[in-house]
Amino acid sequence: MKKMTALLLASTLMLGTLVGCASDPVEQSGVDVAPKEKIDLKIMILSEDSNRQAIYQDYYTKAAEVFPDYNIEFELPGSASNYTNKLTVYNASEELPDIFWGEDIVYQSGQAMPLTDVIKSNGFIDNYTNPAALIPAPDGEVYCLSSGTDSYFAGPLFYNKEIFAKEGLEIPTSYEGFVELVKTLKDKGYTPISATAWAVQNFMFQDLMTIEDPEAMIKLQNKEIGFDDPLVVSAAAKLKDLTDMGAFPVDVTSIEQQVHEQLFIDGKAAMIYHPIWVYPAISTAEFEVGTAYLPEIFGAENIVNAWGSATAGGFMISNNTENKDAAIEVAQWLTMQDAEYWNQVAGNATAIKGFDEIPETAPQVNKDFYTKIKDENTTVVTNFATNYLNRAQQSEYQTNVEKLISGQMTAEEFGTTMTIIYN
Repeated sequence: MKKMTALLLASTLMLGTLVGCASDPVEQSGVDVAPKEKIDLKIMILSEDSNRQAIYQDYYTKAAEVFPDYNIEFELPGSASNYTNKLTVYNASEELPDIFWGEDIVYQSGQAMPLTDVIKSNGFIDNYTNPAALIPAPDGEVYCLSSGTDSYFAGPLFYNKEIFAKEGLEIPTSYEGFVELVKTLKDKGYTPISATAWAVQNFMFQDLMTIEDPEAMIKLQNKEIGFDDPLVVSAAAKLKDLTDMGAFPVDVTSIEQQVHEQLFIDGKAAMIYHPIWVYPAISTAEFEVGTAYLPEIFGAENIVNAWGSATAGGFMISNNTENKDAAIEVAQWLTMQDAEYWNQVAGNATAIKGFDEIPETAPQVNKDFYTKIKDENTTVVTNFATNYLNRAQQSEYQTNVEKLISGQMTAEEFGTTMTIIYN
């Protein structure tokens, strides 16, 4: 299935965009009848990782049949950075696609359609067994339609059991042991942890915050502490120390997703740090993959740093669309397609009826995190950057984390700089 998906995607990207529907044939009844005019809809999709690529191949094959009265054009800019750049241009020119994968910049510009009343009046909200998946933006409105699977995603540490057995290594039970593991793997010629800057910024920083206080990130989110607090500075220092000792790829600030995955699959990296959705890609490796979780290694057993965003991770509709009803209909269909894929193919729970339980065939890592998150004793911490920083602040945060891990900024300077930004 992976090879088929890759081949399909390659041909798709060569074409750039695909049109979902062709023109209706003219009826042959002896009298020329003009074909019914179709509604044009443009959809721009984030398709960086292997799961998203597989989902969108499904869209192409189904859209024309499901919506015969619509001409649906899909645009795939490619990498996450390309997607963001393209969306930024569309947003600035006020020429957004009818439907697109949401980002905060559109919410901030006022060009995203508020959907709260829409999904209540048309009954779409009744599809949700967990309405909390529809995270409201700061103004209280829902702008993104999401299947809700993101709320079950966390950032495990996957490891190559073959390498660990060969080198006589075990998963540690403390931060100090984790540091020693990284140093040992580095000395033996491995990249200790394959990671991207995105995963480091959005997950690892939160995980490192749990070392001295499991609820430190909650305190930062509530502004009970600031970035200059010793808890935050200490986490930043640990992240810089790990980078300085060679824990991550040398190009961690720019490495592409598929390159990052391949380092682990090829056995060059002993571990890979990424949210659960990377598992289908790395499970193709010719060795057994183990899993661990950093907060638990660090002693925080009842904390899960989970994904989820009010203005990303779902489908937005342009406020300027000329075909509002059609765009709503298709966006809702896309959301249901997401739910079906994540549940039936990728083995995750979603917040949609019929797709809200982990299937028996799901990978064990999915089952483990579903159980953790559902446990009443678990504190689920939402993602910091996507829910507590606006677009401009997110950009500053990303820049400063990259400066931190590239040695251009000390942990104390990081704390001071971010304190100004986060006030």
